[in-house]
Amino acid sequence: MVGFDENSSATKVNEALKPYGFDLKNVEYILREVKATYSLTNWHRNIPQLEREISQLSSMKERLVKLVDDFIKASKRWEKLQPKLFHKTSSTKKKEIVSIEKELGLESFFEKIDRKVNHLKKSILLSKNLSSRIAGEKKLVSPHTIVILVWVIAMQHEHGKRSEIFEVVVTLLEWLSKHRRVLLMETIGQERKYLTPDAIRRDYERYISNPSEKMKVYSELAFSIYAESFSEQEN
Repeated sequence: MVGFDENSSATKVNEALKPYGFDLKNVEYILREVKATYSLTNWHRNIPQLEREISQLSSMKERLVKLVDDFIKASKRWEKLQPKLFHKTSSTKKKEIVSIEKELGLESFFEKIDRKVNHLKKSILLSKNLSSRIAGEKKLVSPHTIVILVWVIAMQHEHGKRSEIFEVVVTLLEWLSKHRRVLLMETIGQERKYLTPDAIRRDYERYISNPSEKMKVYSELAFSIYAESFSEQEN
């Protein structure tokens, strides 16, 4: 059961989306994330910029690991922690660094760096594969389709049958077209077009559940945007 329609209030839409671990803030964030991703990947000249950002993030992580290593060598605290952390098991340098990361609360920071690096790598992959075409058609996969795929991925991670989720996505687009038209035009360049749950199911199967080799880039992009959007919303 969808639980809302195009005439519902924003509050009612949020209540209906709540069981999926989803709300309108997530919806709007994903729309903007898709726009940002497509803006970065429209030209091959952006690839060096993305690669530089990856290099900078990787260097930052390496420097921080080096500082952690120096801390291990210089801190008497480590000598007190070691018996508690390892008991009778052997201590290796890798274990020491991982343990100090936990002790200093650095794990979540490293995870953020890794997520951002992976997201940038997916953007580069898309840039290099923008010539991919939908079989038998003369067009690229649109931002509109990617947005729908990300919504479906996000919703199915929490709750609900796919058939139900496909209906929710159609209704959500109808609601946005009426109440957030400017946002849709700014981010994906169009309002709701003719769409059915069956059409969403076909896209899901084509790009997510059973993609061909040339369609995998879009599956990877959708999962990357999902991970990026929801990790940011959690913080």
